[in-house]
Amino acid sequence: MLEPVRTPDAELTRLMQATQGGQFNRPQAIAQFRFYLDQDREILRGLESLAKDFQQMLELPDVRTTDLGFKIGVLNSGDSDGVIFDSGAVKFGATELPINSDQFTVVKAHSFETIEFSAFYGQLDTERQKLQDIVKNGASDDVPFKISVRIGDKSVETVGALPKKEQ
Repeated sequence: MLEPVRTPDAELTRLMQATQGGQFNRPQAIAQFRFYLDQDREILRGLESLAKDFQQMLELPDVRTTDLGFKIGVLNSGDSDGVIFDSGAVKFGATELPINSDQFTVVKAHSFETIEFSAFYGQLDTERQKLQDIVKNGASDDVPFKISVRIGDKSVETVGALPKKEQ
């Protein structure tokens, strides 16, 4: 069971009020502060251990998976709400892949939304497999791509590039 947190200031006040005739019980107050100091040292040891674990995680090499996802920011500068459909396409050279998000997204008038799309689901043909290998293993140069999504009754496109593999 969790106990309520007691701060040294509140505990000192309680100790001072609990003494008779305004007499300050110095040994009891010192013992209480030592208790809190020991607790703080234990918390500090835990935080140091956590910081050490995070540092080790930062030093791990980046691992590429075959998952391919895109976060697409959509700015609706119009006066009415817009709808981003849950499907689109990404084109790498001659290879086009379908992309999907989890849902249709409404972008309110004069607002911005970020939508996540993903690719590489289901069976892969030879061209898609080549692209999947580039995503996983990297390429010697950036790999340009074009994404298109449906917004209402029209389609919009944007371009980007998969960064080359760091040596």
